[in-house]
Amino acid sequence: MTKPQAEMLATLAVAARPHGARHWDAPGVMAALANIRHLDLAEVMMAVGRAARDRTLETPAAIGNTAAPCWIERPVERWTPTKTTRSDRCGECNKPRDVCERTARWGDDTHEFRPDYIQPAGSAVDELRDIKHAAMAAKEES
Repeated sequence: MTKPQAEMLATLAVAARPHGARHWDAPGVMAALANIRHLDLAEVMMAVGRAARDRTLETPAAIGNTAAPCWIERPVERWTPTKTTRSDRCGECNKPRDVCERTARWGDDTHEFRPDYIQPAGSAVDELRDIKHAAMAAKEES
């Protein structure tokens, strides 16, 4: 890692500290980076990012210690949305059934869960299903 690269990382580390976390100064980050200047730049970048994000770290000294938690790569937690159909959403508030049913009602909002869409009996889907069954029955008879 070169000195300009270390200066860029120090600037990013100082800027990346979360709101309310203790402020780091660039010379302190540079001192920690000096201890690990022989390591791969990409690994150092990742560790600096994880350390800067950690609001419990009072000083940037963990960056220079490869046994510190910021050097352990953690899996990324991803949010996966739940797929809902129109019949699982409320036609009044557009919330999923479970959210609509447990939401407190205020003022004149006294609605109960009502699906956004209910497939009527005798719909085109039912007609197609009946046609298909009749065709298969006729095929089996011949």
